Amino acid sequence: MSSDVLKSKAGKALYRHLPEEYRYRDPAPAPGELGDLEALLHGPGAVLDALRETLEQAYADGFAEEIEGRGAQGWMLPYLAELLGTTLVAPDLDGTASLRRDELNEAVSWSKGKGTLRVADRAADVLTGAEVVMVEGWQKVTTTPRLSLPPFARSASGRATPDQFPVGLPDLRKLGRAVLDTDAIDPRQKFNLPGPERTTVGWRVAEKGAAPCFPGAFSDDSRRLPDIRTTAPRPGRLGPAPRRVMAHVQPPEGFFHANVQTLPLTLDHLADFIRAERDATGARIDHITPDVLRRFAGVSGDAARVSIRGGLTNDIQDIGDWPVTFTDINFTTAFAVDEPSLIRLERCAMPTLISEEAPADRPNAILRDCLIGSVLGGNGFVEMEYCTVLGDAILRDLRASDCLIMGSVIDEGCLGPASCIRFSRLNAAPEGTECNYAAATTNTNATAFFAQRPLPSKGAREGADSCTVRAPGFGETGAGVLDLGVSRAIAEGAEDGGELGCYHHLGHLARFSALRQKLIQQLPLGQDLELIHDPMLAVAPPKLL
Repeated sequence: MSSDVLKSKAGKALYRHLPEEYRYRDPAPAPGELGDLEALLHGPGAVLDALRETLEQAYADGFAEEIEGRGAQGWMLPYLAELLGTTLVAPDLDGTASLRRDELNEAVSWSKGKGTLRVADRAADVLTGAEVVMVEGWQKVTTTPRLSLPPFARSASGRATPDQFPVGLPDLRKLGRAVLDTDAIDPRQKFNLPGPERTTVGWRVAEKGAAPCFPGAFSDDSRRLPDIRTTAPRPGRLGPAPRRVMAHVQPPEGFFHANVQTLPLTLDHLADFIRAERDATGARIDHITPDVLRRFAGVSGDAARVSIRGGLTNDIQDIGDWPVTFTDINFTTAFAVDEPSLIRLERCAMPTLISEEAPADRPNAILRDCLIGSVLGGNGFVEMEYCTVLGDAILRDLRASDCLIMGSVIDEGCLGPASCIRFSRLNAAPEGTECNYAAATTNTNATAFFAQRPLPSKGAREGADSCTVRAPGFGETGAGVLDLGVSRAIAEGAEDGGELGCYHHLGHLARFSALRQKLIQQLPLGQDLELIHDPMLAVAPPKLL
């Protein structure tokens, strides 16, 4: 019998324990094949292997931590959490339940410190994977002056000194902002800077009670009247209140993060490289990843994403009759597809996608989890899922699901008998037209906000040291990242209840929704939580000279 059949560990052990005489009388009919007796023992051996696997998994299912590389199954974790008196709220983004496992491992310590700011801060770090600074609202609101409270209680005479201003009036002679503190011990006074090295910095407020340099930032300790509203015109913009905890969140970097490797190449001769690889190894390369492009460029590296210049040449689609897939690549120029062959793009970014000469019955470009500046093509046919288009989408045919399109949508399909756009955010249909997608109940035209961060000022002359806090455009760090204040129609508008757009697979908003649910259980009774993207957490505090 061929040795290609499924072998079992137990079958091998049974065969080794047979007397030598039986093994001698069971010769293999040909090299690489099994004797009849050995092949027979692999039958009950497979049953014993399955029984052992079942027992080992049953043992591992009783623990949240991995035991010899084997962890509890994802569907078992809620039952383990119930034994500890807690409920898991973390989303399962990749099917491994790793985030829920981390939440379960912290359940006991969070229960012991329930109601403390330390636990709230730790829960934010675990559930969101982002840097979060927690600020209690009562520390940022004015209080009625009383003799038993500062500033009167700080002087022997019971009178305020010239340097002790009334509570709520900032000292305009000083500037208040976060500065670098290398001696910081409290973990709440530390955060990691974005970038491949994840440098940890400590901070402190330079001048207490001073006029804030960045009002509303995590370092703003100025006192103000409490915001007694429970809802705001734009979510995520409520001010401090005695019963409100402010969670200042570092904006994600998105596709254009600091760890993207830039390759010195274009795609002009990629087809020739793929043909040479196929001739040398006999295997077709139909999946273009960062590793393939690094081999093409002749450079080394291990970055998860790469950035390249140039678009797509026609001859790359003549390599074979199979779809060519590009994954984890940032294109800095237009990506053109003008052949009937099929191109797939996954987790890619491009300023312009041009689709031409597409067949009538199928798209020539299929995109998933992609960030695009605009989609163009008078005769184009494109299919998109979980994509963000920052500009217009002008095509012959467009099929879109769970997408975020900020500009106009013009395609012949929307005027047909059925809409090809579902569970997406689009602008209202142009006046005088009746597009089916505008009437679809699964679509929305809610306003989409993008997270702001410190970026070079637009229009500043080259070399000028000038920056402003604004929403990033294509090619800038943080492009396409949704703000925490977007409406539920966008934050939970996808078919599976996740966020719309290109970062659906990362679950940014789903993780913060889980944090809100968890802190309702952890914060003291009556405390509310307000989540805010804080641009100042994206830059290092300056060193005080």
